[in-house]
Amino acid sequence: MMMLLHNTPKKRLIFKVLVLGSNTALATGFMREASGRCFSSQLQSTIGVAIGVGRATVRLESEVVFQLWLLTEDARFQGLMSAFIRGHRAVIVVVPESDIQAIPRVISLLPDFPYQKTAFVVVSDEPDQAVLDSISELLGQQVEYVECGSVQDVIDMQASCISCSSPEGNTLPFVTVLPTQACPPHVEEPPASLTTPSSPEEVDEVRSTLLEMGLPTQEESIHVDLPEGTVTVQLADGRLGFQPTICSMCSESCKRETNICIVGRTTGWSSGNLGPTARLTLAKVVALATRNLPKHVEMQIRQASMCHNFNPLSEIPDELIERMLKQIGSEKKPSRIPLLDVALQRVAEGRLSKKDFEMLKRKFTRLTDQQ
Repeated sequence: MMMLLHNTPKKRLIFKVLVLGSNTALATGFMREASGRCFSSQLQSTIGVAIGVGRATVRLESEVVFQLWLLTEDARFQGLMSAFIRGHRAVIVVVPESDIQAIPRVISLLPDFPYQKTAFVVVSDEPDQAVLDSISELLGQQVEYVECGSVQDVIDMQASCISCSSPEGNTLPFVTVLPTQACPPHVEEPPASLTTPSSPEEVDEVRSTLLEMGLPTQEESIHVDLPEGTVTVQLADGRLGFQPTICSMCSESCKRETNICIVGRTTGWSSGNLGPTARLTLAKVVALATRNLPKHVEMQIRQASMCHNFNPLSEIPDELIERMLKQIGSEKKPSRIPLLDVALQRVAEGRLSKKDFEMLKRKFTRLTDQQ
């Protein structure tokens, strides 16, 4: 009978938890420490999300599983944010001590920030108590300090808080400090190339072929101008970089270059002395120059060519800005037509009497004067 009791399976509770941070490398390091091998950042460069799984045991009979979602501050992914935050149960905010002032900006990613479901993790080897106290001032409410020695301690503490119906002594929000050794920053290394770079002879042949097609190249690359921006193709390995046109007309300093992925085949070509990498490079340049691109590439270009933080340079004429926005499919929405203009149009169409129009005009004037 006792054996049956010991073999009773644990109750499993699954919660979605968001991980935010002002320093992506530090937040990624937290995710890796919390998830171990159950971590993936393959989607981070494309849709701004990394995913992991954290586990904790609460009251011996319950296993808590955290679906950890790391969200970045990159403006390119703000339109996707509402889908990623849906259904979350708690939040973990990871910041270095030197960047505590960034907490309000970080939590502004969530429209209705759940203060009562949040753990604030400050990474510092020599924490300053005054700096920690300032977190309560930044948030406008009291935050309890909790002693944690590792990332797993943070996961255990938060699991205990959100899974207990009566968490005596366990309260959220709380702030804790972890040393750098316990939460080291992590930067994903770019994956090793699966293709062999073209030989100098192959690069020369690619360059010669493109020149015959009216596509002059530089020493190591070729630039292909599109309405949305300029694509740079490296002749040796076919890597693509994209510089948006919108950045050249923007007063902000956050200029960017985005990688573009084109997947193609090397079979079925009359290759001559060209290897597979050189053939793909040649095909990519021709596809870009003729704008004969797969849908997934067009979507990448469209996504990379837009920016929510666009602030046009004052010296550029408005008509050039509007033309550029129209070319990339990001025209400014027309402003709303004034209410009185709409009413006057309806009078002209016979859909509104002049008497009603005058009454509406008087009420509108009174409201305007009161403001």
